[in-house]
Amino acid sequence: MAGAVAMDAAWPPGIIKPPPKRRRIFIVHDDSDVELAISPKSRAEASSAASSSSGAPKTRKGPFEAAVLDVKAKAVTLLQEALGGGPERLQLANDIKKAFFESPMLVANAISAYGDNAHRVRALISALRVNAPLRERVIKGGRATTLELAQEDPRKWATESVQARRQEWAASAMATASQGPTLEQRPCPQCGGRAYLETGTYPAFKMAKAFAHYKCLEKNCGKETHERE
Repeated sequence: MAGAVAMDAAWPPGIIKPPPKRRRIFIVHDDSDVELAISPKSRAEASSAASSSSGAPKTRKGPFEAAVLDVKAKAVTLLQEALGGGPERLQLANDIKKAFFESPMLVANAISAYGDNAHRVRALISALRVNAPLRERVIKGGRATTLELAQEDPRKWATESVQARRQEWAASAMATASQGPTLEQRPCPQCGGRAYLETGTYPAFKMAKAFAHYKCLEKNCGKETHERE
């Protein structure tokens, strides 16, 4: 029949054949806000594949843990050198390391009072290098002295000159604190007599402002005056 539309023999006549299905392609850019949906099964499979390819998860240590491990690994060598070197100092260096790192019950109080063992061992190594009397004490005392060191305050290992300076600083600070504040004398704003003047600043809206506080020393006045900017 002229003008007839050719129909697919496999498709029943009288019914319009739907258009073929088209696949929609979405292009997702890096800056897009579209979130790709991943099924839990696919996510689990991807995670399992990543774990199997990378092996067992590795735990990264922080700087403090790394520093402690570094001190423990090098402690014997550094202590041996600080004690004067030589094979005869190796056993003593091992005893010091065991006293600090392998006797938790022994050094528990020292750790809470003076800090971690890694810090104290580093302080001991430095002290042994410069403090000859301390070095001689450790060599002569042997294992018994190493147990004492593990419980001592690191400040005790300083040289005599350093300890003398510390005592001078402490005495000077105590003397300064015992003197109390030095107050300036000015004329009293009320009576014109003698008065102590204390100055300072107080917080304001944008910047601190100054104040002056007068305390009169005269018996017939004795008033206190507070002035602000």
